[in-house]
Amino acid sequence: MEKLDSKVKEAKIKSASLWIFVAFALISALSAGCRKESFLDASKVEIVASSDTLVFDTVFSTVGSTTRSFKLRNTSGGDIKIGEIFLAGKKISGSSPYRLNINGQPTNSLKDFEVEDGDSIYVFAEVTIDPTTGAMPFVVRDSVGYSTGKGTKYVQLEAYGQNANILFGRPYNQITKDTTWTADLPILLATIAYIPPGVKLTILPGARIYSARYSGIFVEGEIEVQGGCDTADRVLMRGDRLDGYYRDLPGGWQGVRLLPGGYGKITGADIFNAEYGIRADSLPRAGQAFNVEVNRCKLFNNRVVGLWGFSANISAINTLVYDCGQFTFLGQGGGQFSFKNCTFANTNSQGRFGHSDPGFGFSNKPYISSGVRYQFPVNATLENCIVTGDLDEEIGLEDTTGAPFSVTATNCLLKTERTSFNGNSNLINVAPNFKSVTKQQFELISSSAALGKGVTNGVNEDLRCRPRPLPPAIGAFEVE
Repeated sequence: MEKLDSKVKEAKIKSASLWIFVAFALISALSAGCRKESFLDASKVEIVASSDTLVFDTVFSTVGSTTRSFKLRNTSGGDIKIGEIFLAGKKISGSSPYRLNINGQPTNSLKDFEVEDGDSIYVFAEVTIDPTTGAMPFVVRDSVGYSTGKGTKYVQLEAYGQNANILFGRPYNQITKDTTWTADLPILLATIAYIPPGVKLTILPGARIYSARYSGIFVEGEIEVQGGCDTADRVLMRGDRLDGYYRDLPGGWQGVRLLPGGYGKITGADIFNAEYGIRADSLPRAGQAFNVEVNRCKLFNNRVVGLWGFSANISAINTLVYDCGQFTFLGQGGGQFSFKNCTFANTNSQGRFGHSDPGFGFSNKPYISSGVRYQFPVNATLENCIVTGDLDEEIGLEDTTGAPFSVTATNCLLKTERTSFNGNSNLINVAPNFKSVTKQQFELISSSAALGKGVTNGVNEDLRCRPRPLPPAIGAFEVE
């Protein structure tokens, strides 16, 4: 009986303790709910914006920009409330080409936002610009306001819009008739531009072609690029990302590809930031000596290779190829190659690439396609060319038994340990003395050993259309 009384008394004590705990918790919660949150007086609020202006690089009309951001930091010495953060154009007129994300919320307005002492709010902005009728770039402005008891301050938004002729389509946009691209408006490739057999694409001086990721120009018909001598008249082919880090990023698009049966005559073009600059596949069409003829072009900063032939016939004159991920030039699967007054320099001048194998090479190694084994000879001639780079050996030769292999260099400046290139008035392992490799200026200076060491071969102008003296310099340029 005494044990039972003891248990009853213990249960009553526990029950009373539980009610005391619940009552205390309830009182605490009610007290907290009634307590006024403490924020600094509006007159003491200090907010520091990390930038007073967000500038967007050139944005093509109808194509969204990359994201820019700034932060608003509370430096007041206490917790604060920001009355409103807002997109001014949207608030005033009801519309804006810009859109915001405020601290992770996709909204153009956020009110009574609390910020603890020393904390920050992140504001992200993007812009999509409507097309206009103009050909010249135009400025599109707005601002982000943030208001406190001290008034409203603004961070400016500024984008440079550019109208463009845009090619869409999946998996490609087929050009169905002879077409001319002019310099009136940029061409923006949102997909592969495909030129089928029997169709010719002509690109006039000064044209600018910008290509999105995985896009490019694929040719089974014919392409003729008519770039001029002056900078404004050269044809530009590059990726479409013009902002910050992406502006000079290699591999931003595919490149120009001559498919089997395609033919190209490419003059005065700057082709860069691609996977490959120019690629030619298979033997040329009947009646054509070459798949592609390249003249006065610059191919650079391409992720894999600048000029690439696969069982192809390629002619290049007065052309500069430099700073590519693996090869300035690669001739695979045999082919016929004629290079005159060209400069191939895999110098890694911008620190983006580092290659461990020669950057200029030929191979007649056989390959199998659809169960059939193919092997073609290599027949290559180099006149007045510079082949150089960061390695002691910059020329790779893969001569496989079963097909002829001939690579002849005359009056060339070559960085190589191969004794087969001795003679023929070649300069072996002699510094070319470019104007500035780090600034990507591959013109020769007055002390260059390449000046006046070329052979007369009918190439009367250099890459910049300047007359060549007799005898000419080796490489794509005469001295400045």
